Amino acid sequence: DGHIQTGADITTLVLASKNLLFIKELQILWANFGIKTSINKMRDYSLQDLPDGKGGTKQYWSQPLYRLLITSIQGCRIAENILHLGDYKQSDACERYKKNLQKKGYQQKLYAHFTQLTSLPNEDAYCLMVDSDTHAWTVNGLITKNTEITLHTDADQIAVCNLGSVNLAAHTTKDGLDMPLLEKTITTATRMLDNVIEYNYYSVPQARRSNLQHRPVGLGLMGFQDALYKLNIPYATEAAVEFADRSMEAISYYAIQGSNQLAKERGKYSTYDGSLWSRGILPIDSLELMEQERGEFFQVDRSKTLDWDGLREKVNQDGMRNSNVMAIAPTATISNICGVSQSIEPTYQNMYVKSNLSG
Repeated sequence: DGHIQTGADITTLVLASKNLLFIKELQILWANFGIKTSINKMRDYSLQDLPDGKGGTKQYWSQPLYRLLITSIQGCRIAENILHLGDYKQSDACERYKKNLQKKGYQQKLYAHFTQLTSLPNEDAYCLMVDSDTHAWTVNGLITKNTEITLHTDADQIAVCNLGSVNLAAHTTKDGLDMPLLEKTITTATRMLDNVIEYNYYSVPQARRSNLQHRPVGLGLMGFQDALYKLNIPYATEAAVEFADRSMEAISYYAIQGSNQLAKERGKYSTYDGSLWSRGILPIDSLELMEQERGEFFQVDRSKTLDWDGLREKVNQDGMRNSNVMAIAPTATISNICGVSQSIEPTYQNMYVKSNLSG
């Protein structure tokens, strides 16, 4: 069941069901649209006087009832675009409802606070392959992609993951990112990862064939938390998000630039034609593609600090040496060797002991 509650300034869409799992799935659906919702319990098991079908009433046990509350203008606007509720009602409340939908609304902050880490027993791990062009799927209400690698695998090709990670802390001073040093490191790292493709050992021919055709590499980072320490920025702050935006923009830019320079020097990878690169679409452009799908319900900071139009023109002219250039790897071991925090993760414990089969 469902209804709309509307006042002079506020409109709330209420969806109710006795099936809590269904209500939670609806919440995930709205989260995929970037809409924050809340669930509450309207009633518990109780005896209620209900019609008995014979003209009278009788006491029946009623099941718990749950409701999903959508209080944002963006959420109600999505519902109206789908259901056109305002087209079928003629009342003062309906007029207020349609008037409220014209308001700008506010941008919701969809984030959660980390409160506890619970150790779980060892379990089997599986690789998930998604048969789609974007390699995306929904996990706990979030549209996500393969974190490390999104590469094609079939009977004739086995994807190979050539990873490298930049120590971000070593490229950060109290004044911010050392951009010239970061550019030099990433340019060198991109060349080294491309060399690995030639000199690597491949246990099966399908892996060699795939790697030489597409030449994917994955350049990521480690020491993000340590870089924040140098800047005296707490992890869970807007300033940390801003630093993440700027640092990842730089890593993306210089990695693409490095692969583009290698293409000019060594040639494009063999399956370049028809790729997103060949169509002038860079990773940063994926935000515009997502906005086209979501329309006005997409609210993300898309500010830029580097010359992306100039880089796009270079890619159009000379192509790319590698089909993929970036990956956020866990860096669980190499970060320990370097003495910095893992990948983009916060410091989860001040003191800990790590061991493996080697000691």
